[in-house]
Amino acid sequence: MNDQRNNDLSGLDRGDSSLPLHRIIVVDDDSGNRTLCRQVVEPEGIVCDEAADGIQALTLMASGNHDLVLLDIDMPKMQGTEVLRRLRENPPGSGEEIPLSARIVAIADVYDALRSKRIYKPALPHADAVRIMVKEDAGHFDPFLLAAFQRCCEDFERIFQQLTD
Repeated sequence: MNDQRNNDLSGLDRGDSSLPLHRIIVVDDDSGNRTLCRQVVEPEGIVCDEAADGIQALTLMASGNHDLVLLDIDMPKMQGTEVLRRLRENPPGSGEEIPLSARIVAIADVYDALRSKRIYKPALPHADAVRIMVKEDAGHFDPFLLAAFQRCCEDFERIFQQLTD
C-alpha cells in the first residue's frame, strides 16, 4: 500500500472524508467468495466493489479508482488471465489510448536506435536488436504490433541497410 495512506484503517468511520479510503475490486464467479472478501475488508474502512466475471470487472475498473484487484483465474465468459492481459495492455485510468500511429513509430524508433551507432554506444546487429525488442523490452510495445514486427523483421533489416548505404 502507498506509504502516504494510513495503513492502520481499523476502526475508521467510513463517513470521515478527511482520510483517504482504499478501494478494491473482488472478481470471482462465486458469490460466496465475493461476500467473504467484502465482510473481511469493509470493517477496516476499505470500499469493496464486486464483479461476477471478467467483462464486468473490466467495465468497473475502467475508472481507475481501485487500489487492488483480487482476481479469480477460472471464470466463465472471460478467464482471469485474459482480464490480467487486458489490464496490462491498457491500464485503467491511464488516459486515452495511445494512437496506432504512435505505437507503430515506437517500434520503428527503438529498432533504429538500437541499430544506429551513437557516441555513447555501438550499433547493434539486426539479430541483437530484434532479440532485445522481443525478449527484454516486450512490455514496452503493443503486443499485437510486436508480433507483426517479428513476422516482418527481415524487412526492417533490408530497409535499414538500404537507408544506411
